[in-house]
Amino acid sequence: MAWAVGIILTVGLIASTALVIALFPDSPYCAEYTGCLGLLVQAWEVGTRIARPMLALTVASLLAFYLLAAALLPD
Repeated sequence: MAWAVGIILTVGLIASTALVIALFPDSPYCAEYTGCLGLLVQAWEVGTRIARPMLALTVASLLAFYLLAAALLPD
């Protein structure tokens, strides 16, 4: 499941960057020698800000489930 999410997020990142490049070809993030790598870096930064809270929420949920199961199950 984790690999599928990783692939989906990566494809979404690259697709969204390609869409922005197509919509805004005169962007200041596009340079002569590097192309539009600035847009990819900017999209990566936004993606990490979204993924980190989701990861923390997942870990917290699993920890809460484990603690609840440990408290309710008999020794």
